[in-house]
Amino acid sequence: MNLTKCPHCRKLCFADAALCPSCRQAFQNGELQAKADVENKAFMRKSYAFFLIALLAVLGVAAFFVLRDHMI
Repeated sequence: MNLTKCPHCRKLCFADAALCPSCRQAFQNGELQAKADVENKAFMRKSYAFFLIALLAVLGVAAFFVLRDHMI
């Protein structure tokens, strides 16, 4: 079960809910699930980018120390 924000009141709702528990607005079938899927994809892209940057930084530092020892 995914949580996403209601497009009307911005409170958290389950993605499979038929109406918002806070403002009682009805949702179209699959509206919140589609929104939750988009939010999850954006979160995963950011997570992958952060992991790639951290990995490249570690590899860069390791390469620096390895090459520095060979240069001396």
